[in-house]
Amino acid sequence: MRIGHFLSTEEHTPAQSLEQARLAEEAGFEGLWISDHYHPWNDEQGQSSFVWSMIGALSQVCKLPLTTAAAQPGAA
Repeated sequence: MRIGHFLSTEEHTPAQSLEQARLAEEAGFEGLWISDHYHPWNDEQGQSSFVWSMIGALSQVCKLPLTTAAAQPGAA
């Protein structure tokens, strides 16, 4: 069994998501999954960082494999 960590960008700031990723790798998780919405689902979810910038930033803090939640590479 492989265990990963979900980065909910609607619920956390970019800095918090980066810290969660770093800690997930340190704790032994085997991968990351990141939400990739352009806008929070509701007003209580006040965040929604631009996922492609986040992917670049994540590559600087950890080396875990990363999967987006919905975006399809190359989709127009």
